[in-house]
Amino acid sequence: MTALAVAAGGTAVVLMLSGCGGRVYGPGGVPRVCPAVDYGRNLVVRLADDWPPMEGRTVVARCSSPCGQVQQNRDELAREVSGALTGSSAALWMLDMPDSVVVTVLGPEGQVAELEQALTWQRLGGTEECGGPMEAVVVVPAP
Repeated sequence: MTALAVAAGGTAVVLMLSGCGGRVYGPGGVPRVCPAVDYGRNLVVRLADDWPPMEGRTVVARCSSPCGQVQQNRDELAREVSGALTGSSAALWMLDMPDSVVVTVLGPEGQVAELEQALTWQRLGGTEECGGPMEAVVVVPAP
């Protein structure tokens, strides 16, 4: 816990910042309190430029470990996430940051393509000490 005292007109005001997010140390060993925020993790699935245009495509990303939310009437976390393609991409919110995924592209008639891909996660914003939103990108070649 970090305390900050401010004197205002003879009255001391003490602000207490809880360390819910964990204590890290910045430059010079000065303690820094990180916010207790789940910045989120997005898996961005993009279709390569040579895919023909088509409406109604969705993508499913399957993980070897749980990476999705708890599903209705189930106690365990899901091992897949899915979403509709908007244009040629979809952003899928992940609960975890798996090392790899199997991405399946589905069209109105069924499975169109499937790709197993190792993931490289990158932080977008935030700080190295406290973290920030993470993103990995998978580009699916045309079948």
